[in-house]
Amino acid sequence: MDRNQTKKSFADLFDPEAPPPARPGQNAPGPQSGPDETARLDLHGLTCREAEIRIEAFIQRCYGAGISRARIITGVGRHSANGPVLKQCAEKKLRRLQRSGLKAAVTWEGPAKTSAVLLVRFK
Repeated sequence: MDRNQTKKSFADLFDPEAPPPARPGQNAPGPQSGPDETARLDLHGLTCREAEIRIEAFIQRCYGAGISRARIITGVGRHSANGPVLKQCAEKKLRRLQRSGLKAAVTWEGPAKTSAVLLVRFK
C-alpha cells in the first residue's frame, strides 16, 4: 500500500459538500443559509479524531452562518468491531465545546441508547 493511500491530509477531514464559511455580516450560500434551516453533518466512516475535527469546523460554520439548529449523524455503531465509537466521541466533543463557551443545547434525537443523531440548538 502506498503511503499516500493510508494518510489523510488535513483538507480530507472536511466535508467537501459543506457550504463555504460565511464572512462576517453575510449569510452562507445554499440551502443552509437561513437561521430557520437545519444544518446536517454525517460522521459515518470517520475515526473519532476525524469526527472531532469535522464537528468543530461544522459548529463554527453554523455559528458564522447564523444557523439555529443542526443534526449530527453518528450512526448506531453496527459496523464498528468494538461497538459504537462515534456516538460517545461526538457527544464528548460537543460537551467539551459547551464547557469552552459554545452556547447551544445538545440532545439525542430519541432515547440515547438507540439514537443515531445528536441535535444541536444554538442559543
